[in-house]
Amino acid sequence: IIKIKIVNFQMIKKIFIPLLLLVFLNSCLALLIPAHDDHEKIFDLLYEDMQRLYAYSDEIVPYNGNDTLEEVYLEFKKQLSKKKLTETEFAFFLKDFQNRIADPHFYFNFGQQIESKIISDYKNSYSNVARDFVTVRAGIMIFENDPNSNLKKNFTAIRGTDYATTHVNLKRDNSSPYYYGIVKSEFSGDKKIGYILVNHLIQQLSGASRLGGNRKWLLEIEEIIKEFKDNAVESIIVDIRTYAGGSQDNGRFIASRFMNNGEKVYLFADERINDKSWKRSKLSVRPEGEGFREGKLIILANGLTCSGGEMLTLALRQRTNTIHVGGSNTKGCTGGIIARDLANGWQVTMTSSKTYYPDSDDENKKISYFRNGIAPDDLVLYTEEDRNHGRDKERLRAIELLKDDALFQSVYQKIERYK
Repeated sequence: IIKIKIVNFQMIKKIFIPLLLLVFLNSCLALLIPAHDDHEKIFDLLYEDMQRLYAYSDEIVPYNGNDTLEEVYLEFKKQLSKKKLTETEFAFFLKDFQNRIADPHFYFNFGQQIESKIISDYKNSYSNVARDFVTVRAGIMIFENDPNSNLKKNFTAIRGTDYATTHVNLKRDNSSPYYYGIVKSEFSGDKKIGYILVNHLIQQLSGASRLGGNRKWLLEIEEIIKEFKDNAVESIIVDIRTYAGGSQDNGRFIASRFMNNGEKVYLFADERINDKSWKRSKLSVRPEGEGFREGKLIILANGLTCSGGEMLTLALRQRTNTIHVGGSNTKGCTGGIIARDLANGWQVTMTSSKTYYPDSDDENKKISYFRNGIAPDDLVLYTEEDRNHGRDKERLRAIELLKDDALFQSVYQKIERYK
């Protein structure tokens, strides 16, 4: 009997003492790392990151009396203290916070399972935040979250299954970022009009320098321009209505193949280093490489044009003999972005720098396009009949302007930056 008791005591030492140690260590770690369901702590850490890193923390949209980041944080913090949320409910809470911030570059990645729930069940309580705040200089407003918006319906006409085949016989090589072709003669008449759709700008440049490394995919633009010249193309449409996000360096590289008037400042950038420091820079674009310099250029950019696509638009707008055509302002996604991990494995992306474009009268004067977007030089309005018939009036307007020299000049002479 005594022997059995001793054995049992040894078993207790082997099993329960390590177990107690494990519980103790887990308790210590819990003090340092927030639990996955500690939503208040996760939200607090998110707010701390935003105070240090979010570039537009001083430009929060006024809404319900709250117009500072701290006020919005406190407003949402109250909701977390009322009841314990499931992971899906917490994701919906953060999605509300995202839409309250109203910055196209501020968003969460919740993973595929919860993203599917958001697509099917989430209702945006703050869809009017940006709409109430933004005054679109072109005179109209189109927003992705507006149930009355026909932006996506228009985009169906713009893209179709293979983008522009109604007006152009398109070509594309493998994973090229470009779709291109020559506008069909039934639309262009006796004019030879080239068409290039920039599908994305996300390919990263490798090498020690931001401007160095492998540019093979970018250099395809020179091959396209050469093919156009071989076919006596007189003018070109560059279509950036594809949410073509990515590096501003890539956009500058493409724009340099069209520049025809020396070096021009097209972008100011204020990069946030921490909660007290900023780094300021001025970016310019100049003619480089083999390009298209002499003929007319039409830029197609609208509410679908975002981020890197907007930077490409701004660079191309510094070129002379160029008109920006669109059915609305661009989306207003400004600046660089930074990604941060949340304690439960989700991720948040936020704007880490502010970007501006130069005033036409004073290139040292900065103009913000955050949320407002970039207004087109030539505004195209869609009717309900246009939408119902899937007409791409922006592309048709571009072709019309390039067919008629007098019409092109009448629009061009009104553009402020060329006066």
